Amino acid sequence: MTLKISVSIHWLVDKLDGLGRATRVILNAIYDLEKYGVKLKSMTEPFDTGDASGRFLLTILAGVTDLERSNILKRIWLGGIVPYGYFKNDEKYLEINDHIMPSCGMSEADIIRLM
Repeated sequence: MTLKISVSIHWLVDKLDGLGRATRVILNAIYDLEKYGVKLKSMTEPFDTGDASGRFLLTILAGVTDLERSNILKRIWLGGIVPYGYFKNDEKYLEINDHIMPSCGMSEADIIRLM
């Protein structure tokens, strides 16, 4: 008699934003987890990456998470010193500073990403 044991590994998050705030980060993380047989489960969001419609829903939810993050960043900055990696646009909102600095050939945002 042969005993076959099946083990399923799950990564449990409260919401997708617990995994990441940017769409690309979330989708890449899920892709990497699934390469190792780890399934992602959310306690509050009903998605299953086992079929096409579940992957589509996951992509939409990841996009919503990214949008929420952008909206929060626009609302929470009240003034003062502009954080490194950002600049204040004409409407007084913070934007990511992707302007290349001639001294190093990188932007402030590039340096933040390296850190």
